[in-house]
Amino acid sequence: MRQVLHPDLFASIIRPQEPHPDLLGSLLQESGPTHARRMAMSLAIYLALLTAFVYVPTAMVEAAFPDALPVQLRLFYVVPQLQVMQACACVCEQAIFPVLYILP
Repeated sequence: MRQVLHPDLFASIIRPQEPHPDLLGSLLQESGPTHARRMAMSLAIYLALLTAFVYVPTAMVEAAFPDALPVQLRLFYVVPQLQVMQACACVCEQAIFPVLYILP
Protein backbone atom coordinates (compact mmCIF):
# COMPACT_ATOMS: atom_id res chain seq x y z
CA MET A 1 0.00 0.00 0.00
CA ARG A 2 2.89 2.32 0.73
CA GLN A 3 4.23 1.90 -2.81
CA VAL A 4 0.81 2.56 -4.41
CA LEU A 5 -0.14 5.66 -2.47
CA HIS A 6 2.09 8.65 -1.91
CA PRO A 7 5.12 7.48 0.11
CA ASP A 8 4.79 10.28 2.68
CA LEU A 9 1.18 9.38 3.47
CA PHE A 10 1.98 6.16 5.35
CA ALA A 11 5.67 6.80 6.05
CA SER A 12 5.18 6.98 9.81
CA ILE A 13 2.98 3.86 9.96
CA ILE A 14 4.22 1.43 7.31
CA ARG A 15 7.91 0.84 6.99
CA PRO A 16 9.35 0.12 3.56
CA GLN A 17 9.91 -3.54 2.84
CA GLU A 18 13.33 -4.70 3.80
CA PRO A 19 14.97 -7.85 2.52
CA HIS A 20 14.95 -10.62 5.11
CA PRO A 21 17.60 -13.18 4.18
CA ASP A 22 17.34 -14.68 7.69
CA LEU A 23 13.66 -14.27 8.52
CA LEU A 24 13.61 -16.91 11.26
CA GLY A 25 16.66 -15.39 12.93
CA SER A 26 15.15 -11.92 12.95
CA LEU A 27 11.89 -13.32 14.36
CA LEU A 28 13.75 -15.04 17.18
CA GLN A 29 15.89 -11.98 18.01
CA GLU A 30 13.02 -9.55 18.43
CA SER A 31 10.79 -9.51 21.50
CA GLY A 32 7.25 -10.80 21.82
CA PRO A 33 5.69 -7.36 22.36
CA THR A 34 7.32 -6.17 19.12
CA HIS A 35 5.69 -9.02 17.20
CA ALA A 36 2.37 -8.44 18.95
CA ARG A 37 2.46 -4.73 18.05
CA ARG A 38 3.21 -5.54 14.40
CA MET A 39 0.44 -8.13 14.25
CA ALA A 40 -2.04 -5.71 15.84
CA MET A 41 -1.10 -2.98 13.34
CA SER A 42 -1.44 -5.38 10.41
CA LEU A 43 -4.80 -6.60 11.70
CA ALA A 44 -6.04 -3.01 12.08
CA ILE A 45 -4.95 -2.12 8.54
CA TYR A 46 -6.58 -5.21 7.03
CA LEU A 47 -9.80 -4.67 8.98
CA ALA A 48 -9.95 -1.06 7.79
CA LEU A 49 -9.40 -2.15 4.19
CA LEU A 50 -11.98 -4.92 4.49
CA THR A 51 -14.50 -2.49 5.92
CA ALA A 52 -13.80 0.16 3.28
CA PHE A 53 -13.79 -2.11 0.24
CA VAL A 54 -16.23 -4.90 1.17
CA TYR A 55 -18.64 -3.95 3.96
CA VAL A 56 -19.35 -0.33 3.02
CA PRO A 57 -20.04 -0.98 -0.71
CA THR A 58 -22.21 -3.98 0.17
CA ALA A 59 -24.18 -1.96 2.70
CA MET A 60 -24.65 0.85 0.15
CA VAL A 61 -25.95 -1.57 -2.50
CA GLU A 62 -28.22 -3.23 0.05
CA ALA A 63 -29.60 0.15 1.14
CA ALA A 64 -30.15 1.37 -2.42
CA PHE A 65 -31.49 -1.92 -3.83
CA PRO A 66 -32.91 -4.10 -1.02
CA ASP A 67 -33.93 -6.93 -3.35
CA ALA A 68 -30.57 -7.11 -5.16
CA LEU A 69 -28.76 -9.15 -2.51
CA PRO A 70 -27.98 -12.00 -2.25
CA VAL A 71 -27.04 -12.39 -5.89
CA GLN A 72 -28.12 -15.71 -7.37
CA LEU A 73 -25.77 -16.70 -10.17
CA ARG A 74 -26.88 -19.36 -12.61
CA LEU A 75 -23.71 -20.88 -13.95
CA PHE A 76 -23.73 -23.65 -16.51
CA TYR A 77 -21.49 -25.34 -19.03
CA VAL A 78 -22.41 -25.08 -22.70
CA VAL A 79 -19.89 -27.71 -23.77
CA PRO A 80 -18.50 -29.21 -20.54
CA GLN A 81 -15.68 -31.18 -22.16
CA LEU A 82 -14.17 -28.09 -23.79
CA GLN A 83 -14.72 -25.72 -20.89
CA VAL A 84 -13.16 -28.07 -18.34
CA MET A 85 -10.13 -28.61 -20.60
CA GLN A 86 -9.81 -24.84 -21.07
CA ALA A 87 -9.93 -24.27 -17.30
CA CYS A 88 -7.26 -26.93 -16.75
CA ALA A 89 -5.09 -25.37 -19.47
CA CYS A 90 -5.36 -21.93 -17.85
CA VAL A 91 -4.38 -23.33 -14.46
CA CYS A 92 -1.44 -25.23 -15.96
CA GLU A 93 -0.33 -22.14 -17.86
CA GLN A 94 -0.31 -20.07 -14.69
CA ALA A 95 1.47 -22.77 -12.69
CA ILE A 96 4.07 -24.04 -15.19
CA PHE A 97 5.07 -21.17 -17.46
CA PRO A 98 6.37 -18.82 -14.73
CA VAL A 99 8.76 -21.60 -13.70
CA LEU A 100 9.98 -21.91 -17.28
CA TYR A 101 10.79 -18.18 -17.39
CA ILE A 102 12.93 -18.48 -14.26
CA LEU A 103 14.99 -21.41 -15.52
CA PRO A 104 18.12 -20.51 -17.53
